[in-house]
Amino acid sequence: MEDKNDIKPTKNIDETLVIQHDWHIGLREPTSEFYIGVKPSGATQTEYFDVKVTKLVDEYGFAVMPGVGTIKSSSFTNVSLDESKNLHITFQGKTTIFVAPSSQQKVEGLKSAPRTFDVSSTGSTYTTSDLSGNFVIASAKHAETLVPTQNRVLEGHIMDVYRCMYFPSGLVILSGGIDMTVRIWAVDTGSCAVTLKGHKGAITGIGIIGAGRDVLSCSNDGTARMWKCGEERTLEIWDFKRGKCVDLAVSVDSSRFAVICEDKFLSVVNLHEEKIRHDFQLPSTPTALCFSGDEAGDVVFVGFEDGHVGAYDVSRELLIGEIATQKGSVTNIKCYSNRLIVAFTSGGVLGYPIPSLPTNSSESTPFNIISAEYEFTGADCEPVYDMAIYKEKFYTCCRDGLIAKTKPLKTPSAQALDHFDFYYGPLFGKKWPSIRLGLLSPNRYLAVMNTMSRNWEAHDEILSDMGARDLLASIRGKTEDEILEAKRKIVEQRADEETRKVKQELQNPSTSSEKDDSLHNEEQEAIFRSAAGLSEFRQSPGELSSGTLQMGQGGVKSQQNKDVEITGFEGEGVRIPKREHFLYYPKALRVRAFERAVLLDFPAPMKDEVGVPSYWLLDGGSLLPVLALGLQKDESLLDMCAAPGGKSLLAALSNLPSKIVCNDFKLARLGQLKRALMTYVAEDSEAIDKFVLKRKDASDVKTWDEFEAYDKVLADVPCSTDRLSVSTDDGNIFSTASTQQRLDLPLLQTKILVNALRSVKVGGSVVYSTCTLSPSQNEAVVENAVAVALNDFGIETVEESLHQLVSHMTSSGLYRFHDTPLGALVVPFLPSNFGPMYICKLTRLQ
Repeated sequence: MEDKNDIKPTKNIDETLVIQHDWHIGLREPTSEFYIGVKPSGATQTEYFDVKVTKLVDEYGFAVMPGVGTIKSSSFTNVSLDESKNLHITFQGKTTIFVAPSSQQKVEGLKSAPRTFDVSSTGSTYTTSDLSGNFVIASAKHAETLVPTQNRVLEGHIMDVYRCMYFPSGLVILSGGIDMTVRIWAVDTGSCAVTLKGHKGAITGIGIIGAGRDVLSCSNDGTARMWKCGEERTLEIWDFKRGKCVDLAVSVDSSRFAVICEDKFLSVVNLHEEKIRHDFQLPSTPTALCFSGDEAGDVVFVGFEDGHVGAYDVSRELLIGEIATQKGSVTNIKCYSNRLIVAFTSGGVLGYPIPSLPTNSSESTPFNIISAEYEFTGADCEPVYDMAIYKEKFYTCCRDGLIAKTKPLKTPSAQALDHFDFYYGPLFGKKWPSIRLGLLSPNRYLAVMNTMSRNWEAHDEILSDMGARDLLASIRGKTEDEILEAKRKIVEQRADEETRKVKQELQNPSTSSEKDDSLHNEEQEAIFRSAAGLSEFRQSPGELSSGTLQMGQGGVKSQQNKDVEITGFEGEGVRIPKREHFLYYPKALRVRAFERAVLLDFPAPMKDEVGVPSYWLLDGGSLLPVLALGLQKDESLLDMCAAPGGKSLLAALSNLPSKIVCNDFKLARLGQLKRALMTYVAEDSEAIDKFVLKRKDASDVKTWDEFEAYDKVLADVPCSTDRLSVSTDDGNIFSTASTQQRLDLPLLQTKILVNALRSVKVGGSVVYSTCTLSPSQNEAVVENAVAVALNDFGIETVEESLHQLVSHMTSSGLYRFHDTPLGALVVPFLPSNFGPMYICKLTRLQ
């Protein structure tokens, strides 16, 4: 292992909260109390606090009483129950969710505490055994035996059974024990179908490869074996020569297995790559292990006797992170739904959110897990020997002899869906079931023809032959340039007068008070005006120099840098004037789309001789912010939050901007952006010179220095990404660990939009966009940003109507929109299923 790349583990887990094991029992009474405790880092004793509980009908009140130590009870800023009766406690900004068991029961037929435990893939049965050699199957639903009068006992092992687990089918069980044999059992009959012999010591770990044709085992004899079940023979033996093997785990895709040994040793074996091994020397004696829950299986988590858990990157052969606890020895460890579940001898079972891995070996970002997100309670300081998970229900077996089961624990994606049902259901009314179904279904794509690829025309013809139409060409129809120019001139004739009216209304609001009374009911709707004042737009100065752009001096610095306090209520009572707007659709932009009744997938894109793909796929909603910009020849464009780069590339394909400044603050996202440009723009292409990459914090109002520098600005801001939030748990913003980040989104978005308005020239336009349905991240942000820009920086704006864009896209049959007070909102619906995508266009008047 390379010491220079070692990342020091995070060890600030000592302040994990503790709670009375039966805290939930008293919630049935009108008044009750329980204790909570915390052991500060470096302290020798835990400080305890009483919590008084009052119940009125279904409402609960919690009060943390003062303790006798150095910690103040006011440090507990939140104690509350959620709808599942899980207890949320926030201490010094960190929230832990305590989950009580929904049932705890003894298993008939066991003479001592259950030592090993597993639930079938159907959830209908579980199997468990004790240290007295009793091995049984019981119903997981009712905790009753399968045979009404007696347990189904599995007879064959001699003395203790240390490990048992179900095959993926749920119809067969694998087990191993002190008698040095690995056995395979039929659930329906309870008979032993196969006995695998060869180990010379007790079986300490077992694993199943794929569907179960081959299985693995490790033993106190220091070896691991792979067995061919149908032939009852050994396929391969690994002798690690590092003392007794302690435990074994198999990766999710069955491509690797890992073994820990007594002599502080971890070995990971690739089963499909010539049995390559990755060996690690461990800091202390290991007790349990598991692979990360992703298909790659690149991380192995190892639990130790001292209560620590290490995260080991297999490919880089590095210790990349560590959890330090004072919960006693780790007894079991599992990954589930992007959470690491760790059981301890103290009776605690903690759930930690697993952070994202570094994307490449050169990154030194620590794999930090700061604190527990969940704690599963019920065990009264008794060791938890084993645990199993079935459909978000957690089962544990403990030295107290009880099998405990929790209610289903909602994943971040399930929490997101509940949140959307609660807030979006009333907002969208009868449309919500259709929108909801669209969010939960795979989204549809457009094919953006990469005209910078040398063979794009050939593939464009192939897609045309498949029935994919040129979306923008079909919208433009056969309209001649002369007709479009005539329309533009008509708009321009009215532009000066309408713009003056808008400015007069902004500068002298009292003159329009009488109108306000008559328009009271219309304030919730758009105030349509004739078109954008094209004559007000100043001509683009042509190409800005790279040096000028890099220094942020593209325009006159008319505002002083200052910090702005944003409360979220700035937009209260603000009415943004709105006027009709005419858009040109770039002729150079070629976008192919299948009709909404066609279920074909786009074929893989061809690459030209230098490896540039002929097209890429894009959600149909992501096309609209670029069209809404209304790009003109030789304009300068700033993409405030450019990564991963799709919208900047779209702008480049229009052949209109002379400069495209792509900004992002995070290095990882800038890396994504750079890779996208390298993939889709050839090195010798003239278009490559249009791009300028910047790294600035677009949300920092105080340090932002891009003033009146660009003709057009795109603010495609970070948001709750509704479609992704209901479909994946990895990095989900609805996870408990990301709660504050989610709540801070409107503030972040408002600051970015304010800076966008500061960056655009007078007469230039800003397009604000998100991929969420949330009004608090859409219209409310626009209203607040416009108010802040006016009050703090003297920037006056007008909203440009997107009626033309909405009308054209709706007529294509591929888009569905929902009416909004500001901007336009694409909502998912199953036939074509684009979006969600919110867009609002603002023009700076002063």
